[in-house]
Amino acid sequence: MQTRESSEPLVLDMGQIVLRVRDLGQALTFYRDLLGFRVSDDSHAECCQRVKISTGGGEIVLFEQEDFTPLGLGPQGLETPLRLRVQDFAKAASFLELQGVRVTREDEHGGTVWDPSGNAIGLDDRPPGEEPRSHRGTGGARRRR
Repeated sequence: MQTRESSEPLVLDMGQIVLRVRDLGQALTFYRDLLGFRVSDDSHAECCQRVKISTGGGEIVLFEQEDFTPLGLGPQGLETPLRLRVQDFAKAASFLELQGVRVTREDEHGGTVWDPSGNAIGLDDRPPGEEPRSHRGTGGARRRR
């Protein structure tokens, strides 16, 4: 395998993540109205059932699809590869619970919420670089490719 000679990173930022949802209207209510994302492009909402939403660190493309497996890891789908940073997790969790959103608290700084399509989304108020408890000491052997 050939290695890169430049010290400049090849990847500049996260760009966008595509998240499949069952109902675009319900997803927008959750992500825009409850979580505070802004709609950055809805020009494909009618023809292709997709909308881009944004926040400070990147974009999520909400893509309506009737039949899909919701985002979730682990045997019961309680873990997630997608973590969003919030200012105060305890306040965010309490607010979302009052809105009827399912919330699982890992500790006082983070946990998981589920959107209306069943996608598991991590919320965390730790500073960048500090890992959630669920990522620490997971043990087990890692596979090498």
